[in-house]
Amino acid sequence: MLGPIGILVRSIDRPTLDRALASAARQTRRPAQIVVVAACGAGHRLLPDRYDGVPLRVVRPAQPLDRAAAANAALDAAHCEWLNFLDDDDELLPDHLAHLAAAVHRRADVRLAHARAIVVREDGCSAGEFGRAHHRLELLEHSQFPLMAALFHRSLVEAGARFDESLPIHEDLDFWIQCAHFTRFAFVDRITSRWHAFIGSSGGGGGANLDLARVEGVQRKLSQKWAGTRDAWSAEIDGLVFLAHKALQAERSKDALALLERACASAPDDINVLNLGGVANYREGNLERARELLVRALQRAPGHPGIAENLRLVRTEIGVRAVIIRG
Repeated sequence: MLGPIGILVRSIDRPTLDRALASAARQTRRPAQIVVVAACGAGHRLLPDRYDGVPLRVVRPAQPLDRAAAANAALDAAHCEWLNFLDDDDELLPDHLAHLAAAVHRRADVRLAHARAIVVREDGCSAGEFGRAHHRLELLEHSQFPLMAALFHRSLVEAGARFDESLPIHEDLDFWIQCAHFTRFAFVDRITSRWHAFIGSSGGGGGANLDLARVEGVQRKLSQKWAGTRDAWSAEIDGLVFLAHKALQAERSKDALALLERACASAPDDINVLNLGGVANYREGNLERARELLVRALQRAPGHPGIAENLRLVRTEIGVRAVIIRG
């Protein structure tokens, strides 16, 4: 059974706070606690001890807090085993916690699950969706899901994950990068929240709430901060495979081949490495090497249709060349 879940709300006392709190309290998988950080300071409205039956705790700092400091204050005040952030202008759909809790319950190696969100314009209409399955290296390029879309275990905080208070925006992305050092992520392919990205004032959203210069400046800072992590993750087997796959998609088979031969030297029995290595060698005209790798891959995954088809293409090409040479 999954442990208790707490929902952490950063509030600047917007009129939408009641909507956010209602969406948190009325989950089909009820939270055990709601923590509201009054980030705007002493002028924040009074709130009840319970909201729709869910215990509610208000943190009232001595002075206003920025986004990252408010998030850290929420982490410090929460006592639940599992945590989920929610800003006072956003909202969770009723089955949000149920779907994410089911995802982490199924996998012992996962301490963070995230889903898709509807991006909402000022007029309430949809501007699309945000959130997808991704490789952790993609976190180093840009955000992959919004703050409220993820449920995570508090052991990640205990391991050292905190919000960087030097960042004016994308503090959530920085936090997810830290979490990715400690756990795999599970993606829930469902829309479970509504991100009102166009009505904030941070500059990290959409429409009038998008400050490209600010976003690009923070992205450069994050790139510098996590340069060592990028190198380390890129050198691991899954990183080499991910980068090789991107290179193949971009028709840069020579670059892919170099990455995959490195991977093959470290993981000679990895099916993904062998299969992609066969494809890269095929595209570069190294047919015997392609056949060798694909035969080894098929021996480890008998009957795999994709590998079998790749091997068939290679053998056909070898046969064609043999006919040309004999002719």
